[in-house]
Amino acid sequence: MYPKVKGKSIFLSYLLWLGCAVGLCGLHRLYTGRTFTGFLWLFTLGLLGVGQLVDVFWVPHMALYPKPTNPYVVAGAVGGWALARHQIKEQRERYERERQHKELLGTISSLRSEVERLRG
Repeated sequence: MYPKVKGKSIFLSYLLWLGCAVGLCGLHRLYTGRTFTGFLWLFTLGLLGVGQLVDVFWVPHMALYPKPTNPYVVAGAVGGWALARHQIKEQRERYERERQHKELLGTISSLRSEVERLRG
């Protein structure tokens, strides 16, 4: 049916299934290599909860017999999230550098004033 893929953790699959409690349905499907239905569950709240309830019984099967994951699909989804996270980190670092730069300019200005006062 599918190429041999090492089984996934049933416990972790159930933990990801519980992600639906916070609106993240379908994570267990993404984890087990079912990317299309994983994103479908994610965007439809587990097919309005019906698919999520049916999956209670399917989680062990999906974990023991995962599909080989298309690395490009997963990389695209995870990459988009990672890129956004990276951009936020860069923005914070830039803000911190600008703040330090302004602080340094203020210190230089006060030192110049002090030097002028001592010369004067």
